Amino acid sequence: MIAQNDIEKYCDSLNLLEAQKKRVNELFELVKKTHPDQNIEDIFMSELTQKDGKRVHLNLMFFSKSGFIECASPFEKYDIAITPYSIKGTYLRIEMENPFDISEPNECSKIIVKSPSGDPTMWGFHVSASGSNCQKLFYVVQKYIKPNYLGLSLS
Repeated sequence: MIAQNDIEKYCDSLNLLEAQKKRVNELFELVKKTHPDQNIEDIFMSELTQKDGKRVHLNLMFFSKSGFIECASPFEKYDIAITPYSIKGTYLRIEMENPFDISEPNECSKIIVKSPSGDPTMWGFHVSASGSNCQKLFYVVQKYIKPNYLGLSLS
């Protein structure tokens, strides 16, 4: 199970407001109660930076060994969906705006990762990141999406 300290560090890295951090913790506790069979290992906030520099938080995601849990519009509503890795993705698409070295993203760095589901009734994996959050997105894709959702080897 992911440690509360790790969630707090990640929220701090996104410069979330105290009310937003509280909401992330509230959703984490709710996910643990509604999906007790999922051992949550990691967290990711899908977000983007608009042209005016404002960050928009789209989805909060939790990852386990068996699937990912998505909280859509996490600061506005309770909308939680779980996608098991048994619903395989069909391909992986990575779109980069202002290409950058992943070890040193900057505030102009933007990335979108899409992996449609093999099941037409499921959305699949579609997230975005900007700035330093790009590193976290690449980490999540390498650790959870490629080997589990797409069945791709890490080697």
